[in-house]
Amino acid sequence: MEEPSTGREARPGSLTRRAVLGAGGLVAAGAVAPAAVQARPGARIVAVPSDGTHALEVFGTIVQDGTTLTGFGYLTRISGLRDALLYAGPATEAGARFTFAASARVTSRQVRSSPVRRGGRR
Repeated sequence: MEEPSTGREARPGSLTRRAVLGAGGLVAAGAVAPAAVQARPGARIVAVPSDGTHALEVFGTIVQDGTTLTGFGYLTRISGLRDALLYAGPATEAGARFTFAASARVTSRQVRSSPVRRGGRR
């Protein structure tokens, strides 16, 4: 999944959709894993890979309106679960069984200066 190009280059230290979605995936993984570990006897544990692969993969977007961020999307892969079980119908947002929504408000921001490149011009 590649982030669409906006024709603008991200400023060093700026927050990107990819970074926010990655963080959202980590939050989601944190929410899923403890529930899986406390599963009832005989239940199959999912989203806890032992081979170093990702527990979850998501497709989503974040919309910014002033200081309000609204994120939404769906899971496209859960480690240990057959892909066919992720959707009730088409393998699209409309058929997704595992969806998410989030909101946040920007209260401050910090701009970092560009790092100095070694062995080259700045």
